[in-house]
Amino acid sequence: MKDLIATLACFLALAAFGLGCLGSSAAQSPPAPLKIAPVLSKQLEDVEKLLGKPRHIGEEQERYYKAAGFVRVVVRPLPQKTLASIAFQFAPGTLKNERAALARVGIVDTVLPDCWTSRWVIPGDSKNDELILSRVQSVQSSTQNVILTRHFLERMQERGVSEAQARELLESGKRFYDPKNDSYIRYKDGIYIALTKDGTLKTVVRGPISKRWQPL
Repeated sequence: MKDLIATLACFLALAAFGLGCLGSSAAQSPPAPLKIAPVLSKQLEDVEKLLGKPRHIGEEQERYYKAAGFVRVVVRPLPQKTLASIAFQFAPGTLKNERAALARVGIVDTVLPDCWTSRWVIPGDSKNDELILSRVQSVQSSTQNVILTRHFLERMQERGVSEAQARELLESGKRFYDPKNDSYIRYKDGIYIALTKDGTLKTVVRGPISKRWQPL
């Protein structure tokens, strides 16, 4: 009887070990590609069919999602509920390069839909590695890739700044760094644009040069 109990205990231990190995192997399998390309040029509601409901909505209406294989996904919509940009955040060192990141979101051979560009930032402002897909708008600068935000577009309209003025600021405005707000400034003729290190357009303001700005 003792031998039978011992044999049974040994069998159960081996079975548990085998199941543990299977669970570990499954956990290490890479997630299926997200296949984001078909919804990039569609409405926000189509994106949420893929990503689910946002976990959080920020002050500038940016939407934060949790999706398998990513630290988080951040969508910045335009006022008309289409996408301005979408950022996929990966744990640092998870992927080798932009090509691998694009494959993870289902974009094969780095071919993006028309009017979209991609950037690979290591690390991004979030401290994670980021693949940023952004819609190319007429405000884009020929000297720098930028990411539009809803807040920026609303401030342009509110403060009477045209697309041509915004483009001129980005291309030929005087350059400063604002340490208080960790922003990079483009200033010209009493108007300035504030943007982040990765090129996200934060706001546009009519006003003078601040004493705290540091020339670049």
